[in-house]
Amino acid sequence: PPSYLLTITHCRGYCDAWLPMAFEINSTAQFWEGCRTSEHRDVDGVRVSSVYSSSLVTRAIHLSRAPLDNIVARMHLGVKRRRKDFGWSEDALAQFSHSREGFLAWCSYMDERQGEAFRQGKYVSEEVYGLLQQEPCYLDWYRYIQWHNRALEVTQSRNLPVHYLFYENYSTDYNATVDNLLSFLDLPAVSDAVSFHSGKTYHGLYTDEEISKAA
Repeated sequence: PPSYLLTITHCRGYCDAWLPMAFEINSTAQFWEGCRTSEHRDVDGVRVSSVYSSSLVTRAIHLSRAPLDNIVARMHLGVKRRRKDFGWSEDALAQFSHSREGFLAWCSYMDERQGEAFRQGKYVSEEVYGLLQQEPCYLDWYRYIQWHNRALEVTQSRNLPVHYLFYENYSTDYNATVDNLLSFLDLPAVSDAVSFHSGKTYHGLYTDEEISKAA
């Protein structure tokens, strides 16, 4: 392109399957390396990793989604991964429906599976640990906060120009959101933008008390 090439990265600290990668980021440098790491398969089908040069990154788009919705969306993705990549049966996945009960079942599965390792790792104080446990999927709350903190640290330490993009803006002001994104990338609109499917909000899966405590 004549200016910038937009790519996507999840960096690290987002995994919900493997310990300690499920919540451990030891440093900003480690997070930054994760942002530049790509996995692919070689000609023999073996998975290999490559780390791109820091010099290739000259600006950043920091995408955020409302945490209450993001945590439920992560459940949906986690269920899909266990069906596709881990071979879970439909009977095993049936408990994780899109209802309040299914959401709580998923949170119990995740938090019970990883909670003790998280506590023993002393990633937070006992006081903060107690506060986190008041929310369903409390480990994802930790992952969410840690991830965005590390992303801010990376862009600030490297003095990268940043465009902060909120997922919800596509629903409230679609045209301006797309125009501002293209302007930041110094790219022209060469065709009509694809449609955005709005309405993916999940506050109804939380109680008023849980929403209040999260705020």
